[in-house]
Amino acid sequence: MDIEKPKNDTENLVSDGTYELASLGKRFIALAIDSIILGIISGILGGISGSGETGFITYFILQTAYQWYFLLYQNGQTPGKQAMHIRVVKVDGTPLTGADATLRSIGYLVNNFLFGIGWLWAAFDSNYQGIQDKLAKTFVVKAE
Repeated sequence: MDIEKPKNDTENLVSDGTYELASLGKRFIALAIDSIILGIISGILGGISGSGETGFITYFILQTAYQWYFLLYQNGQTPGKQAMHIRVVKVDGTPLTGADATLRSIGYLVNNFLFGIGWLWAAFDSNYQGIQDKLAKTFVVKAE
C-alpha cells in the first residue's frame, strides 16, 4: 500500500485547518512584551553586577531559559504569546523539545545581530516563519 507523503509540513498543520497561523501583528506585540520582561530582568541583574557584559550574557541565558520553560511547560506560550492568544507548535505536530526552544533562542540572537532581518523575513514567508522558526522547525499559530 502506497502512502502519499505530504508536499510540505504545512499541509498537515495549517492547510488542513488543524492550526491557523498567527498574524505578524500579534507576534510583534508578543515579542515586545517578552522583550520588555527579559530586558527588565537582565537589566536588574546587570545593574547588580555592575557589568554591561554580564547583562548581555545574562540576557541570552535568561532568554534561553525563558523560551525553554514556557515553550515546553506552558503549552508553547510565553507570557507575551499568552497575552496575544498565540502559541508555538512544531511543523510536524510532535511536541516541542528543549533543543527546539534552544534553537528558537539562538534564532532570536541571530535576528538581533542582523538588525531584525529574521523578523522581516517572516513578513515575506508564506508561513510567516522567521529565522527562529526555520531553525527550530516551528510555526506560531492562534491558540485554541
